[in-house]
Amino acid sequence: MSSDYFTKWTENNEEITSQDNIEFDSQSNTETDLHKNEVNSKNHSTKISLKLKPSFSAVTRSLWLILVPVILNLLNLYIYKNVLKRVYVPNAPIFTLKLGIISAPPGLEYILKDFPTPLLKYTSNIGHTGIISELNLLSILILLCTTVVSSFLTSGYLGCLEKTGRKKVRVRDFFKLGNKFWFKFFVLDLISLIPTLFVFINTYLLFTAFILVFLYYVKYSIVVDKSPLSTSFKNGINVFFNNIITTIKISICYGLIMSPFTIVVFGLSKFNIPGIIISIIITCYLGMTINKSVLEVYRTLRKSM
Repeated sequence: MSSDYFTKWTENNEEITSQDNIEFDSQSNTETDLHKNEVNSKNHSTKISLKLKPSFSAVTRSLWLILVPVILNLLNLYIYKNVLKRVYVPNAPIFTLKLGIISAPPGLEYILKDFPTPLLKYTSNIGHTGIISELNLLSILILLCTTVVSSFLTSGYLGCLEKTGRKKVRVRDFFKLGNKFWFKFFVLDLISLIPTLFVFINTYLLFTAFILVFLYYVKYSIVVDKSPLSTSFKNGINVFFNNIITTIKISICYGLIMSPFTIVVFGLSKFNIPGIIISIIITCYLGMTINKSVLEVYRTLRKSM
């Protein structure tokens, strides 16, 4: 009888201990989950800022790629001076608060709004000031040819930028990737030109440029997702609408990062051409880093969908 009593007592103790272990494991798992959520929350809140340091590192390892935006900026300056026969004298305030994201490839016009873009430019107070000042057969042919070239350069630039930090990028990769994606960028560039061309019909149609904001991530989708063009448009637009707050945050974040350099560029611009060239190099280096950073942000947002 005492033996039966001892057996029951042992079984009860084992059951109580088992229940305690279950409760302890449940509490431990809950605490672990909370810790993971807390860590994930912290990582999410710092996700944007964490993209800058590796982007600087990646861009520095493939510094030759800066030649693409630098040459494009210098070419604009050359055409403005030698084709349009105009002298560029920077006219900008000592400091400008920037709240948008620099273009890809980057250009000095992000810092100096009056920096020449001699092919096609429209301002509300002056009108058309570029080579293409009216629409005719010749101007359309010039526009198409230059768009093909710029699409190839953008394709090679962003294609190489997507690979920097992941693998070694060589000059031959630029031409290979430029040839791979150029047509997709050509279509995207033509769509981007539509609001400017509408101005030739009616200046009030310039507001249609606002639609291009929705296509902001499409160029990054082309080189990251490597999908058909229709899918790239779908992915880019979906990422934008699903992450509008994040997009606004990175616009403000990167704009504020670039804002102090408007003072530097203002000072350098007083040294005429040498100062402008140095300004172009600085702006292109910083802009290239931000392009890489936004590209990685897009990659992260795309994976989270």
